[in-house]
Amino acid sequence: MIRTLLILVFASVVAVSQVVTPALPNTDSVVTCFPDTTGYARLTVGSNGRMFTDLQSAIDAALLGTVIIVDADHLTEGTIVLRKKGVGSGWIIIMPSTINALPNQGLRISPTMASVMPRFVTTNTAGHPAVRTESGAHHYRLIGIEITADEKVQESYGLVFLGDNGPAQTTLEEVPHHLIIDRCYI
Repeated sequence: MIRTLLILVFASVVAVSQVVTPALPNTDSVVTCFPDTTGYARLTVGSNGRMFTDLQSAIDAALLGTVIIVDADHLTEGTIVLRKKGVGSGWIIIMPSTINALPNQGLRISPTMASVMPRFVTTNTAGHPAVRTESGAHHYRLIGIEITADEKVQESYGLVFLGDNGPAQTTLEEVPHHLIIDRCYI
């Protein structure tokens, strides 16, 4: 009985050790490096001495080729909508004023970085996200943002909605694309 049990345990260990780990996706053609922002417009968001006090107004005013710099202590409540901007070149980059305090690209962010990140907080108790895209939105890069739900939100269907499975998105042209969430805490 004991010999049979030992053989079964040994056979199980051998079988588990022979499991082949699947290959990671091939991402050689995916470029996520921070773009050259030479010539980009700069918009600032914060409570004192900034171009905008409301982040959504800055997003609405931005064109492709714009960097939106948000004060690290700025709180945005509700849902931020990343709008469709039409044709053009460049990105709309939303980043904190304390970008240099973040870890380098490719490194993870942690809760200890909260003091250098603006906050996007959904306060909607019906489950709406903190960030969502409009149909056809493209070329947005969010860097160093804390995205969360208010403690009063009991039911959430997600904090970030990229795309829509409803009637607003029925063709490939309407699918949001080129969206990067970089060193954000969600």
